[in-house]
Amino acid sequence: MIQKIVTPMMLFQQFLVVTLICLLLISGCAEDSGTDSETTKSSATNSASSFTSSGTSQTLTTNTEYSITVLATDADGDNVTYSASTLPSWLSFNLATGNLSGTPYWMEVGDSISVTITASDGTSSTTNNFTLTVKDADVSAGAASRFLVQSTYGPTTQLIADVTADGIVAWLNDQLALPSAYDDPNDSNKSHLQRVIEIAKMSEPSLNTATYSDYVNRVTIYNSDTPRTHARKYQMAAWWENSLKGTDQLRQRVAYALSQILVTSETATPLDWRGESLAYT
Repeated sequence: MIQKIVTPMMLFQQFLVVTLICLLLISGCAEDSGTDSETTKSSATNSASSFTSSGTSQTLTTNTEYSITVLATDADGDNVTYSASTLPSWLSFNLATGNLSGTPYWMEVGDSISVTITASDGTSSTTNNFTLTVKDADVSAGAASRFLVQSTYGPTTQLIADVTADGIVAWLNDQLALPSAYDDPNDSNKSHLQRVIEIAKMSEPSLNTATYSDYVNRVTIYNSDTPRTHARKYQMAAWWENSLKGTDQLRQRVAYALSQILVTSETATPLDWRGESLAYT
């Protein structure tokens, strides 16, 4: 059996190898530790992006295009991306360019839209918050007059003043909010049939004992024995009165327009000469 002899030189060489391995391990651990420390420091000292051009709260006018482009920069040189809060259908936001644009129309009058645009560098974010309020476009006296020719039985000085002061949309909303004479037969607003009956009673005093329900239920019908021209004249008198003097001009004009589509003839039986029947239908 051959016995291996360990010399001092061999021991020294082994020592150097072990020492070198330890140094390499220590160096690797130090590099890993240094990397973690550097990453943590970068995250902690990140500078958030800031807007150099941003949106501001303002009032927009219908039928007029609105457009702004926001811009944010990052002190660290990081890439900046944009996003926007939920927007109404008429507003759009371009994520690539930061452009917010759109045109509001009459349906949006009175709306207040809260807008939030966010700029992010991937680590932190900055927001730009503002509010857009929509108002109706200004209306000239001439434009108001043309509009009222279409929506009433003719413009008056007061109606023109109302439309120019409040705007078309506000005037339409006011008209739609007026009480209807057909909601309650017992209120102070006279329906067409109620007014026809009043006119008939003034012309034929013998009908004064009849009630509104008597006419509706056909218990009492004026000129019931022999239909006369007067009955149709009662109905036309009430129609002209409502058309020319009624405050709910929009409702009266729409009712007239519908009557041109759904025509009720007064020339055929049983409605010929029956003003109360025409008024009821």
